[in-house]
Amino acid sequence: MDILNFTDYGARLVEYAVQSDHIANTYYLGKNASTPLLLESERSMRSLSVNLEFRGKDRQETTQRISNFTAAVAGKCEIKLPDAYYYTCIFQSASEPTVTLPTMMDVAFTFSAIRHGAEVTTTLTQASQGVNVQGNTEAECVLTITPAADLDSVTVMGITVYNLAANIPVIIDGRNKLVTEGGGNKFADTNLISFPRLKPGPCTIAISDPSNVTVQLSYFPIYI
Repeated sequence: MDILNFTDYGARLVEYAVQSDHIANTYYLGKNASTPLLLESERSMRSLSVNLEFRGKDRQETTQRISNFTAAVAGKCEIKLPDAYYYTCIFQSASEPTVTLPTMMDVAFTFSAIRHGAEVTTTLTQASQGVNVQGNTEAECVLTITPAADLDSVTVMGITVYNLAANIPVIIDGRNKLVTEGGGNKFADTNLISFPRLKPGPCTIAISDPSNVTVQLSYFPIYI
């Protein structure tokens, strides 16, 4: 994950604002009931805005730096803010540049964002291994399974992978929704119904054959 650096574009962060996640709950309250039944809870991305001051040796260079930065964030990007959190951002809009000096302009950018911590990676070595998942809401995760020898199958977190080749990692990528082996599609050699996710707090990861595989678990702690 490449973190975008404002200074690489001649920019200085002037101010930023991070809104709360939007959480919509659907519930049912029966007639004369005093306890509501929660039916569904849906969370959407938060709004994030940054105001940046761009500088260059002249107006043309300043304008070019704004253009380069806009191109870098125009789709999806990763930024870190002074609150010490990381944000996975989807671009929404950019204001017209405000000229404050011939060589300095201010621009406001807005994004939809998910707040998270630094990536956590754990090596799993036991048939049943406890992991304390950071964050306070579910996180998609990545499993990297490397067999020490050719194997007919192995099961990790309830996901069975078949026809594994020695020393060639199989990656079950819950973030990008891919299963690969040596860069090729491996999805057909699994019983996968849904990609792996981790609930915050203590959890137990099961591996069917830990003596013959190395399993690496990676995730970003997600915060509401």
